[in-house]
Amino acid sequence: MVRLNYPLLYKQMRLTFCIPYYGKEEKHKDVLLTAVTQIRRFHPEERILICKTSDSLIYDFSSFKNVEVHTTFVDGSHIYGAMELLTRECTTENFLLCHDSMFLLNALPQHMLEKDLYSLWYFAEQAQYFYPSDIEAFVRRTQIPREYQQYIGTEYRHFPEREQFGLFGPAFGGKLSTLTEAWRLLDISPETIGPWLGRVGLLASERVMAILFRYMGYDMKDSLNGTIYAHPNAFDATTIPDFAEIQYAGSSMWKIWQKR
Repeated sequence: MVRLNYPLLYKQMRLTFCIPYYGKEEKHKDVLLTAVTQIRRFHPEERILICKTSDSLIYDFSSFKNVEVHTTFVDGSHIYGAMELLTRECTTENFLLCHDSMFLLNALPQHMLEKDLYSLWYFAEQAQYFYPSDIEAFVRRTQIPREYQQYIGTEYRHFPEREQFGLFGPAFGGKLSTLTEAWRLLDISPETIGPWLGRVGLLASERVMAILFRYMGYDMKDSLNGTIYAHPNAFDATTIPDFAEIQYAGSSMWKIWQKR
């Protein structure tokens, strides 16, 4: 059973949370409210930025301290809308970007907040499942140098037995300077974001963001919660849990899956 602590040492942590949100039903509002409430249980003072689509149904968070609701720079941009918002609005050294369906189970470990980058979860899959030509097409849209892109293509085509580690979500935390550099390399604007939108774009992003961060020198297995496949009822947990009953050793977060 997860022990729910309220350590005072985290009160002045200086961390900004950012949650991308799209919701058209009351249950989606409940999921977002739960995500915000769980952050507040363990980080009562930290700033929370909600990055919503223009037509989302959402609770009135005006009575919540340090919770701000912003409209994304492009509807449907999801993770990229949150990244763009953080590059403009984040004033702290540390950030954490998580989906509205990812709930904190305890305060973030201090050692994670000393890292320049960490995934919330990672996943491993054999290289042949990445569809190299598709992934390369997305990578070519970034500012990753061409010589490194060529290395990626070679690795994916000729070493299918080698595992590649993806960035689940993609959701991650670290230093604002790391995020700012990643956003520069992605080179995404309202005019060029089209291919990154939708379900295909999101799935590609889990791979491409991992490639980008690997190019920047980071290990995707350096993770807050480990592999997503160790999550109890992974991909089948669909409802907000009773947090007092959760058994998920070594994890700081719980995830549910909702089709939207």
